[in-house]
Amino acid sequence: MDLNGKPVILYCLQAFRQTCRDIRFCIAVSAQHKNHTLGILRGTEFEGSAIVSGAETRFDTVKNALGSISADPADLIAVHDAARPLVSSNLINRCLKLAAENGSAIPAIPVAESIRKISTAGSTAVDRGDFAAIQTPQVFRADWLMKAYQAPYSPRFTDCASVVEAGGYPIHLAEGEPMNIKLTYPSDFAVAAALLAHRA
Repeated sequence: MDLNGKPVILYCLQAFRQTCRDIRFCIAVSAQHKNHTLGILRGTEFEGSAIVSGAETRFDTVKNALGSISADPADLIAVHDAARPLVSSNLINRCLKLAAENGSAIPAIPVAESIRKISTAGSTAVDRGDFAAIQTPQVFRADWLMKAYQAPYSPRFTDCASVVEAGGYPIHLAEGEPMNIKLTYPSDFAVAAALLAHRA
């Protein structure tokens, strides 16, 4: 995927490198996209980064990546969606600082829209103030994250935070950023391009 003629993944890698020069990358991609990803990285400062195979679920994809790296217990591991190319150094630093102090950090933003709980009987209005939208990067102590991912897969594991929480570790919320959008639909690319222009 390209954004303004530049591969989306490069925005993410550059944001993390600018924030933390000694960071090590492990990139999880599906087998059919491995050669394409290698081509993107060729000739850049990210050539030689570890690349592992993705899986059918997010849980197993992260588990594959964790199995390919070594880290001291108190090291920090950040897991980020490559589909969030507008991640900022400020957000990365905020999450790293909070995780260094408390063991975990996940960015969250208030829910702007009204929301309803869906059930077989219909739907019910709920207080949006009781909820937050969760983003990445999600940052954890290495020993917490690796221990938590020894658990068997569960459908309730929708992100790393849900896995770590199920492992008995506390989750700490960091202030997220509305511009840190996830590229999910075609229209998101137009929004991201406009946000990049605004940032520039």
